[in-house]
Amino acid sequence: VPAVGDRRHALLNIGVVSATSSAQQNNRPGVMSETLACSGLDSNVEIAALVLRWQLVMGVTTHVIHGAFNSVEGERLYDAPPDWGPQSDHWPGMVELGRELADLQSAIRDAAQIAPVAILWPIRSYAALSVDALEVGDGWRDQLVELLRRCLDQQSGVHFIDEADLCRATIADGHIKLGRAIYSHILIPDCLILAASTIQALREAAIADVSVVGTGTGPAWIQTETGIEPAGELPWKRVGLDDVMPQLPRLAIVDGDTTDIRCTAWERNGEITRLLININDKKRDAVVDGKAIKLPRGKVVVL
Repeated sequence: VPAVGDRRHALLNIGVVSATSSAQQNNRPGVMSETLACSGLDSNVEIAALVLRWQLVMGVTTHVIHGAFNSVEGERLYDAPPDWGPQSDHWPGMVELGRELADLQSAIRDAAQIAPVAILWPIRSYAALSVDALEVGDGWRDQLVELLRRCLDQQSGVHFIDEADLCRATIADGHIKLGRAIYSHILIPDCLILAASTIQALREAAIADVSVVGTGTGPAWIQTETGIEPAGELPWKRVGLDDVMPQLPRLAIVDGDTTDIRCTAWERNGEITRLLININDKKRDAVVDGKAIKLPRGKVVVL
């Protein structure tokens, strides 16, 4: 899909954020992504550059380009287009783009991402729902996608965290620590059911001064070792998205309309690098942390 996780394609944020979250929580050096397959006959280096730069800012440290063919003879000619390889018109631009990305990849590979906000991954609820319940417009999936997009649109560093991973994390002194990840805020989206161990971990987090906030409905049920029970009273308050967003820490203060402006921050060898990218349709003149800055569409700005 030759698109990025902007307001029109917000679902695409789910994949890259979940992959980066898992890498950080499991002390992995980075994320590999096979990218650009089925981009269409009209694709070009400019479109590819937007996708690859956005992925890099979001935490993809290694791109595998599909496909850069040494030969397009025989059946290879009919593989999913386009060909980005040495025999294509795209090759010189892709080589130049690769050199640009290599410099940025060195700043985020094997680095700790600064992402103080964690969204609880509601996969248990989705497994309990029928397929029809997850259609676009139903509210379940859409609420999760919108919650993530709102966090990204205000330049909050954000991860997903699975229930099982939350339960193995260290919770103390206002933070949840897991691998390289450190969270001060955890958001619970719409969910139908959570494990009893998850509820206990969230209760311990709230007692340890982690900000635990429900942004949707549920859960209605708790899964125990022996069965399913009504949820009863929960150890967090529910707050609407408009009220939650101002409470979350931001990696950069961008004045005005921040839609489709992404920022991530990375700590490596004691140095912090912030990457900013404008994935809006148009260039932006913005004020970032009090400083006037130009944000061309699809270019990575290092703060």
